[in-house]
Amino acid sequence: YRQFVAGLGVADIVYGHTNTTVLRITSVPPSEPRKYDLRGWPIFEQCVSSAKPGYSHKVLHFDDTFTPGDGTASGISFLCAAMQGQSPPHTPHQFSKDLDRRRGLLEDHSPTLSLFSNPNDE
Repeated sequence: YRQFVAGLGVADIVYGHTNTTVLRITSVPPSEPRKYDLRGWPIFEQCVSSAKPGYSHKVLHFDDTFTPGDGTASGISFLCAAMQGQSPPHTPHQFSKDLDRRRGLLEDHSPTLSLFSNPNDE
């Protein structure tokens, strides 16, 4: 538990460091009602990794359109297909508003689900 808490204390370094490549996998199984954009943790990861220098080559995005077995892309073309545009950094106020927006979307989608897996994170 202590190692986990210590790891949370440096998560911004892991996602934001210029020598770290982030593989952002936003696809979730169809049976999962709480999709990637209806979760709290990804907001943090997106905000921190989007602020890193060299974002376009350091954050690779894989969503529901990613089909690893189709063989259509490999090497550099595979990586280029996973690169997306950079978002501007969030201020604390914008971050809070984004959490509220996602919380509202989740409540509309499924009132019984929480934005965070752990209710203590709310």
